[in-house]
Amino acid sequence: GLGAGIFFIGYFFFEVPSNLLLEKIGARRTLARITIMWGLTSIAMAYVESAWSFYVLRFLLGAFEAGFFPGVVLYLTYWFPAAQRAKINGMFMTSFAIAGVVGGPLAGFIMSRMVGVGSLANWQWLFILEGIPSVIAGFLVLRYLPEKPANAKWLTAAQRKMVSATIAREDSAPGKHSDLRTLLRYPKLWLCALVYFCLVSGNATIAFWTPSVIKSLGVNDTMNIGLLSSIPFILGTVAMLWNGFHSDKSAERRIHCAMAAILAGLGL
Repeated sequence: GLGAGIFFIGYFFFEVPSNLLLEKIGARRTLARITIMWGLTSIAMAYVESAWSFYVLRFLLGAFEAGFFPGVVLYLTYWFPAAQRAKINGMFMTSFAIAGVVGGPLAGFIMSRMVGVGSLANWQWLFILEGIPSVIAGFLVLRYLPEKPANAKWLTAAQRKMVSATIAREDSAPGKHSDLRTLLRYPKLWLCALVYFCLVSGNATIAFWTPSVIKSLGVNDTMNIGLLSSIPFILGTVAMLWNGFHSDKSAERRIHCAMAAILAGLGL
């Protein structure tokens, strides 16, 4: 419990600064930094030797991960107009669900097959093998991710101009931008923060405790626990895609967000 909570302390303090830094140095370097450090910290978790080293690494993991989700959401606004962002964000967020689908069985496989391999415990291999892809992905981001449509070599000149003009037209709309102090005095910002806090609390409950709940029901095989843990994420993938596409098609946001939250709450 404490180790899980310390992660979110680091996340809390570094989420906004990370996005502010992204605006200054660009998405490519910011997302690469996050992904590489995230992966290295995960690998380091395999070598914790005390409670304090565990707590420190959990804090660092939260601090390094903090800017990833809001950073990608911000990055997508450089490419897609507001009318398309529900489905685009839904497609992006399916990566979380797909990670749950793949990660659960993969973790079960590692825990059941890597016992004592190379003089390491199975849980150590879990951190190492799931941290390495993040490091590799970070270097790929650093090498290939274009900052904005104007830098995308895989678009034609006409396409780059069209996308850039569309986004620039939206960004120039009245009331589109505001300074941080004004935003902090905006009541709807805090309401959205409260709603998101509740949603993330539910997600954390599923992520942290689903395997324990399944085991308490009499399932002891780690592979089966991993497979069963993936079921909510399979359903979540389908639901997020449908909800995002339907929200854009109907140009409606509130009901789509509210119904998803209500159904998730009832499920918990």
